[in-house]
Amino acid sequence: MKILQKILNVIAGILILLVALILLSATNPNISRTIGEILGTIGNTVDHVKDVFGLDEEGETGESDEGASVDGIPSGSETKTPMVELIVAPEDGLSSDVIGGGSGYVQPSEIPTEVPDGMAERTGFVPIQSVGEEATEEDTNVGYGETGEGLSFDSMFYPYYFMLNEDTQTLYRQIYANMNALNAEFAPLLDGTSPSQLRNAFTAVCNDHPELFWVNTAYSYAFNDAGMVAVIGLSFNQTASDLENAKQQFQDQAQYFLANTRNLETDYEKEILVHDALISFCSYDLNADMNQSAFSALVLGKTVCAGYAKGFQYLMQQLGIPVYYCTGYAGENHAWNIIYLDGEYYNVDLTWDDTDPSTYNYFNGSDRDFGVDHARTDLAVNLPPCNGETYRLLLASKTSSNENADVIPGSGTVAVDQDGNTSTGQSDRDSTVSSEGNSSENSDNSGSSASESQVVPDYSNTMISSMQDYYDAVKDILLKSDTNPVTLTTLVTSADLYDQIYASYTNGTYMNAFMKEVGQQKGAQGVQFEVVPEELPDGSCRMNHTFTFSY
Repeated sequence: MKILQKILNVIAGILILLVALILLSATNPNISRTIGEILGTIGNTVDHVKDVFGLDEEGETGESDEGASVDGIPSGSETKTPMVELIVAPEDGLSSDVIGGGSGYVQPSEIPTEVPDGMAERTGFVPIQSVGEEATEEDTNVGYGETGEGLSFDSMFYPYYFMLNEDTQTLYRQIYANMNALNAEFAPLLDGTSPSQLRNAFTAVCNDHPELFWVNTAYSYAFNDAGMVAVIGLSFNQTASDLENAKQQFQDQAQYFLANTRNLETDYEKEILVHDALISFCSYDLNADMNQSAFSALVLGKTVCAGYAKGFQYLMQQLGIPVYYCTGYAGENHAWNIIYLDGEYYNVDLTWDDTDPSTYNYFNGSDRDFGVDHARTDLAVNLPPCNGETYRLLLASKTSSNENADVIPGSGTVAVDQDGNTSTGQSDRDSTVSSEGNSSENSDNSGSSASESQVVPDYSNTMISSMQDYYDAVKDILLKSDTNPVTLTTLVTSADLYDQIYASYTNGTYMNAFMKEVGQQKGAQGVQFEVVPEELPDGSCRMNHTFTFSY
């Protein structure tokens, strides 16, 4: 009887506690939200342990499959984008100025589960993932790594930093600095850092900085007896093993998209050009490597919504145009952009514009336009509301002017300076060589050199059987031609060789192979290229090229 009585007392106590929580939640929504966040965090930790760090059923780390992982998710596994309610970021670590959507953005009253035909699968954003474990004695020996002291950020380009309170901004700077230094483990500078504060700081860094393509959007942490963060763990993708080379590829590829913006006067015109070039270059692929990064879009040309959005964000940042990475829900977890044009904000979704044919249906829409099938979540609710009218959906229902069927995805532009070096990826106004003075002089020299050269050779009927022969032929024609643009045709022996050529244009190796030398000798500031393949009945391939040089 005494045991039964104790059981009844426990049940009664639980019921009283539940009633009290219900009453408190009814009078204070923040309490309800906090309880939900705690339960959600516990659930997410359990759900993601195996996915993020490759643990097997018994909790042991298994050997990863060849091909590494996609932002912390084992390659070949299904990307999980579970049906979730609108995510509200934990308030811990946020500035009181923006908590609760203080930016003015109003979430749709209902979750947008109905999306246009063909768009339901064009998502792929994976929310920030984390795993926490109890700290060991060994963990306490980890240092701070890089502190980030002295770093500062422009509020127009890095809005997530300014969503954080002063302490969490310190954590943001430390995380940012250690990401750049490739430090996998470090202790937070501030005692009393909570897991939710760490989550907000980590999310803010990832959302503000698309150039950190080598960092996975998943982290780990160890907590002390008080539940506070004692150690922060970062993970990096395969580009970190040869980061300098990867950075050069990334910056070179970015210039493919930016060189032709120099002759455009308005930010809106530049936006259109970058939008068209990026969706022409990229293809949607849920299984693409590193698909949560800008690298997957700008270099690999295969990505999901997160890659499209981060690639567009990076390119527009280089042009000095504020563009933000916006995460949310559109039938599934999704990512898109917010752009600032002439004092107004607009939503842009390149993933949903990259259809066949590509369109502008999600190009510069208001929150009212996007609210039908897009809802912001997490920290993105604090981004500015999009109520712009000047450029709102001006091109909607039209097809993209840059849709090139059967054009090699390597088509694009690259900036080359007078020494034959590609641009370092700085903003347009910093990296542009003046069109006056030396540039015009180089142009004249180029024309003089071409006019004195021999007759332009014709390789259209010469079968090319190696990459070096291909490079030599293209360089020979480009250097001896005095026309602009230069059109040329080559004939290659097989589809295998064509695939190698295709790869050289998509990964940028053609630059060192011949284009730097050509750019230097012609005194060109940049070049736009297009390569269209034509498969022939005997298995060989005719390749038609157009190279347009700018001076």
